[in-house]
Amino acid sequence: MVRATMGSLFHLPLVQHLAAEEVLSWCSRQGFRTVATCLEGASDLYRADLSGKQAFLLGNEANGVTPALQQAAAERVYIPMPGKAESMNV
Repeated sequence: MVRATMGSLFHLPLVQHLAAEEVLSWCSRQGFRTVATCLEGASDLYRADLSGKQAFLLGNEANGVTPALQQAAAERVYIPMPGKAESMNV
């Protein structure tokens, strides 16, 4: 993973292992607008307003972002997948 990112991994703020409420609170305190990835009721990522600071909420391949986080997010987007790709292996 580190090699594949060509070192950019060390310049991105990553948050792991927090409860959903803690994540949303942290994002709000830091001035981030939350964007949840999901399939239903979502806008195309390429048409979404992504101006300003964004915190993307990404779920795992099996379950995705929880319904509670989807509802709490400022925006919900889906990421168009070209070809026959079904997931991004998040």
